[in-house]
Amino acid sequence: MTSPIPVVVGLALCLALAPVQAQRVAPAALTRVAAHETPAPSPSFAAAPGRPMPGWLKWGLVGAGAGAVTFPLLGGLASDSNHQPARDAALGAAAGFVIIGGGVALWQGLCGPDSASRRAGMCGR
Repeated sequence: MTSPIPVVVGLALCLALAPVQAQRVAPAALTRVAAHETPAPSPSFAAAPGRPMPGWLKWGLVGAGAGAVTFPLLGGLASDSNHQPARDAALGAAAGFVIIGGGVALWQGLCGPDSASRRAGMCGR
């Protein structure tokens, strides 16, 4: 039986990055409110209608698809385990979403277009 602890930790890290992103965006939004006297949009976890899907979610879904295909194939090659394709696909989808989506979310949080790291030149051009 595979331990769910790494999956839970990965999901917690993904969820923890949303408030960090909101804190990074909030000062600019408050400046716009003071300058234009219009209410600032509240940062949300999901994309609003008419707005593109967040990059971390898009890449997380790509990772989930890749994991859902790869894990059952690799599980079938193992000769010492009981092969359960549905369980392997679910585990692969969760792992792919957390690894790929979490990696993109972490990069966007640390080296996104508005980040201090990017302005300091620590993330390349």
